[in-house]
Amino acid sequence: LGFVAPPHMLPAFCRRMTFRSTSCATPLFSTRTVNGNSTSSSIPSNQDLVSQRIQVARAKKNARKQSALHVHQRNLSLKRMLHTNSSTKNDTTDYPVPPLYAVKVSVCDELRQELKLNGRERRGRVFVKKESDAAQNLKGFKQELHSFFRCLRKSTFILHASLPDVDEDGSILSPSFQDVPESWPIETDDDVVKMFEKADFFFQTNQNLLKRPSLLVFVSKDPNAPAAPPPPLYLQNLADPSQSDTMTMLSFYAFPPGGIQNPDDFATMLRKLWKPFHALGRVYVAHEGVNAQMSVPTNVLDNFMQCCKSVPELGEYIENGINVDPKPLTMQEFAVAGVPVNGNPAPPFRNLHIRVRGQVVADGLDKPLDWQSAGYDMPPMEWHETLKKVRQQTEAGETENVPLIFDCRNDYETDVGIFEGAEPLDTANFRDSWDVFKERLKDTPKDAPIMTYCTGGIRCVKVGAYLTQEMG
Repeated sequence: LGFVAPPHMLPAFCRRMTFRSTSCATPLFSTRTVNGNSTSSSIPSNQDLVSQRIQVARAKKNARKQSALHVHQRNLSLKRMLHTNSSTKNDTTDYPVPPLYAVKVSVCDELRQELKLNGRERRGRVFVKKESDAAQNLKGFKQELHSFFRCLRKSTFILHASLPDVDEDGSILSPSFQDVPESWPIETDDDVVKMFEKADFFFQTNQNLLKRPSLLVFVSKDPNAPAAPPPPLYLQNLADPSQSDTMTMLSFYAFPPGGIQNPDDFATMLRKLWKPFHALGRVYVAHEGVNAQMSVPTNVLDNFMQCCKSVPELGEYIENGINVDPKPLTMQEFAVAGVPVNGNPAPPFRNLHIRVRGQVVADGLDKPLDWQSAGYDMPPMEWHETLKKVRQQTEAGETENVPLIFDCRNDYETDVGIFEGAEPLDTANFRDSWDVFKERLKDTPKDAPIMTYCTGGIRCVKVGAYLTQEMG
């Protein structure tokens, strides 16, 4: 750069005017009291966050393992019981009834289509132990159904039962619910108990045909269930993102006043929200806020932006709005627009990675500051006019009330060019900026105006907050 840039070039930079003040803003994260002493909230390191996620993943894995073991033991127990003498036609022992009930389950066509059930889940048979919870209460019976018909967990349904129609060879016929001559609803624990009592009685009178007490159970959609909520406005009339001819690059960041209370949950929510758009990119989520560099199919760009605005932690707190590249890339251009990998062309992003970090940009500070109190965000034209005024003041030899202009980028970025009159910090890492400011401003009046700029904006926010709150 190295000159007073024309206004159309300025939106790529964050521009801030900061006045250091003797007042100190309230920290974003509240302090806590330990043994009567107030201590600031510490910022977890990325290593700590990774360790926490590993522990959570291990706990979930162990829970899944225990659940799978429970199902395996249950199935093994049922298998053993199915092969006992008491559960065969040629039973010669003195058992009044076999220890298992055979329940033939059918799911109605409406639920089949709604839940997209596969062939195995549309119709099947489950075995219920006589003394188990499934034979004594509704909750236990539904859980037994869920173990086989897993998709039913996602729906509200009603149950009806009927005694089986047995063929001469002992096989149980499977009529539709409409063709069953008599059925009764299963709505309470008593209904479950009576259902199996009827099965026992029916078995006693048909032992020459049946191997064990049997039932027919029909699963139907609950007509009184609340209707599914309509899709959000940003998903209505959504174009097919896979049919887009171009990709649009964009970036944004946000520092919501209350912070992100649970970054892991927030990251999971963003993945679900953005999945319909086929968005790609790299997004960092931390307690302090969000930092995103992304590419979105152009034909769903407006929907994506509406989606972002609907998220309370983003919405009005996206600094300067979403920065959208005005020139979309064709799919051919996008495929080679990234950094080459092993000498081969590559796109800027291949997937959507949303990662939880200790900070969206590591700053090296011991405690978080109030990012809402970080100076004045200059519009491009005002920045442009102020730069011209600074040049005129400098040429006239004026020294009073002349703003100091700092380039807050790292040295390799500054090497590309700077604004006229700006002072580079010459730092290799952003966390080194604070020592530079302490040395450079130690003899500067605290009411001296300071202008800063960076590439995306986050570093300007943090510098402005530091100058206002720590050096005020």
